[in-house]
Amino acid sequence: MSFAHWCGKHPIPPWIRLVLVCLLAMTTPALAQGVVDLCGCARDTLNAFDASDPQTYPAGSTGCASTCKFGAIVLALPPDGVLRFSQIVVDGAFAISFRPNAANTPVTLLVAGDVLLRGVTCCGTLTVAGSSGAAATVARGVGVGGNGGPGAFRGGRGHGQPLGIGALTPGGMSIIIKRDGIDV
Repeated sequence: MSFAHWCGKHPIPPWIRLVLVCLLAMTTPALAQGVVDLCGCARDTLNAFDASDPQTYPAGSTGCASTCKFGAIVLALPPDGVLRFSQIVVDGAFAISFRPNAANTPVTLLVAGDVLLRGVTCCGTLTVAGSSGAAATVARGVGVGGNGGPGAFRGGRGHGQPLGIGALTPGGMSIIIKRDGIDV
């Protein structure tokens, strides 16, 4: 006879059900709810990053020489590409970019607390862009691809109009010859 069938013939009184639930709850070990360290920040002493205070910049970074309200800041990436902060404050017109590390890892920002990104009027940026490439010239030939940002690769080699051949290639130019105002 199955337990469900037996319970149907002999219902368990509610007070016994309550006692059983209480006994089960008392014998189950209580698991403390721990704080999960998603960013791996617990192993490090975290510091705040304040764009206006160069004392808070990571080692190897460049930017303001003293306290400032605007400027260009280049943050140096550590070998793993992960910048860990207790908080980030960018309050002003700052252009923040990142210097790639030797392994060219992507930028990862891990922040345990608040992040404030506020430009007073305009012009604040946080960018991982690379640089523009160079156009083709007759002397150099094809253009040189621009450097990629952190974690990215150099752009492709392109060409411009000097290398186009009679509209047969992108950037090529058509040649129209006219004699006495009539296309030849």
